Amino acid sequence: MADQAEVRGYEFIAITDHSKGLSIANGMDEQRLRRQGLEIEQVNAACTARGLKVRVLKAIEMNLNPQGEGDMESEALAELDLVLGSFHSALRKKEDQTERYLAGLRNPDIQILGHPRGRVYNYRAGLNADWPRVFAEAAALDKAVEIDTMPIDRI
Repeated sequence: MADQAEVRGYEFIAITDHSKGLSIANGMDEQRLRRQGLEIEQVNAACTARGLKVRVLKAIEMNLNPQGEGDMESEALAELDLVLGSFHSALRKKEDQTERYLAGLRNPDIQILGHPRGRVYNYRAGLNADWPRVFAEAAALDKAVEIDTMPIDRI
């Protein structure tokens, strides 16, 4: 992956496996996350030795519960370069979910709110919120919000 990122001219790539709360995805626990971090350090050292500019970031997509709390120890997350926080449950609610998103953004361990709507084209409509308010909170907290979509050729 690092070699292909270099070919594409990328400066960084991030490895963002799911965290332990998403067992269906074989989510990472703290111990596996630390081992992966050591492997990433070895990859980065090898890239540097080969004169590559790309750097692999240690990261995770942490599962957030509806109250915005993560499922990983803060100490383990502090060893990472990047933490995405994503909701993976209760994704079919019809009522406004603004408070859920604000709580997620206020989680001090995350830098990016991942796939906020939880939408799956032609399968799940996704959650609704006061998006201007959510984006304003993200800006105020200096956090990013992932924007994802379905490629047009799959629609």
